[in-house]
Amino acid sequence: MFAPAQIDPAVNPQLTDDAGHFGWNVVVSAPSHASKISPLVGVPPEVTDLNMALEPFDLPNKVSLPLVRK
Repeated sequence: MFAPAQIDPAVNPQLTDDAGHFGWNVVVSAPSHASKISPLVGVPPEVTDLNMALEPFDLPNKVSLPLVRK
């Protein structure tokens, strides 16, 4: 089943260091694929093209389905 995105740790507000920096890791996961953590990026400017392709596990008898977009 699909699980909606979550913020972890679920802390609001987030705290900064002495210089005012803050950040978080983006973790992407999907069934039958290895999870991936985003690289470090600077903001601003906003990042709208971060490609985080996942690598599938090498499973026997796997079935590949086409990507369908609405």
